[in-house]
Amino acid sequence: MTASQWLEVLMSYSVQVVIVTVACAVLERTLLQSADRCTLWSMCFFSVLLLGCAALLLPRLHLIQPWSRLHPRTLLSITAAQSIIGKSLVAIWCIGASVATLQWILRGHLLRRTLRRCELMSDREAQKHFGSMLPDAPGYKLPHLLISDEIDGPFCWQLHEPTVVLPRFLLEGSQDDLQNVFRHELEHLRTNHPLQLFFQNLAQVVCWFHPAVWRAGARASLLREFTCDEAAAASGSNTAGYLRTLLRIAERHEKKQNKSAMSFVRQPSEIVLRARRLVNLANESQLPARWMLGKKTAMSVLLVLTLIAYLVSIPCDSLASSRSFWSPWPTWTAQSIHCFGITLRDYEKYDPRSQVFEIALDANASVGSREAHRAAAPASSNR
Repeated sequence: MTASQWLEVLMSYSVQVVIVTVACAVLERTLLQSADRCTLWSMCFFSVLLLGCAALLLPRLHLIQPWSRLHPRTLLSITAAQSIIGKSLVAIWCIGASVATLQWILRGHLLRRTLRRCELMSDREAQKHFGSMLPDAPGYKLPHLLISDEIDGPFCWQLHEPTVVLPRFLLEGSQDDLQNVFRHELEHLRTNHPLQLFFQNLAQVVCWFHPAVWRAGARASLLREFTCDEAAAASGSNTAGYLRTLLRIAERHEKKQNKSAMSFVRQPSEIVLRARRLVNLANESQLPARWMLGKKTAMSVLLVLTLIAYLVSIPCDSLASSRSFWSPWPTWTAQSIHCFGITLRDYEKYDPRSQVFEIALDANASVGSREAHRAAAPASSNR
């Protein structure tokens, strides 16, 4: 793709991401359960990644071509500016995505180092503390339990096997606090929150420049904590005890937080929101909305809106052909499909390089005609 085409891809993709995240924020209000809202936001991050793949692999819709009526000299200037801006933006995006990827890898490496320094809880001790919490399903066993002296808040991890890391002070404190925390982390694992966090991180790496994606990530993280809080404080009688557990751990929590794991406590403002929500649920003060959608319906609507958002294209390519409503297929896609005997148009209706040459000729011709007209005007007046 040319630099102008890359500029069009980046601008169109940014607008499409805004449409999808706003649509997800609206659809979230039609869901009552926090777990369903988490799933919807995971679908949102997947849709963002899907739009990114489509922008690189599929043609773009060109319903409007505002550049075709411009003067040739103006069009040449715009084409040169678009080329410079497109190359600069692609370079900036590559640098930012590389830095975000390296940070993600570094966080994972530090987390694995922390896990290697943890102490494995024995089966006997695990049964002693959590045996009564095991489901009745046959063959079910506790996740991998690790004890750490370095952390002030529990978290879970799920790569090869589900793992829960507990700070040592919880084992030395109240048994109720320990079981409340463990229920919270088990809910993270049961609802596949580590996988949802993976898609969120991947979308934030690709869209590291986009504020809407970071706001969506903050909202999704808060909803994951809401889901686990509700599961841990399943009954109103246990809400007060769970709130005390949350506040005690928050007092010990420092701001340095390993963001690659699912944390029990993050920011003070988030603790206030979680505590307030638990109190509202315990008092049954949260009234149901007048109209609600099911989870599958909301996800289907979001997917349809994602497909519609892909049709939104910002016409930034001044050399795009006005003879077709679709841009050419990317070369790598056309060559791959050609292996199966299917031919796709991976070129413009005319070569952009020859088009620039023709535009330059038209610009020179128009300048020459104006100069000839000016030279002829005094001669006719002398007559």
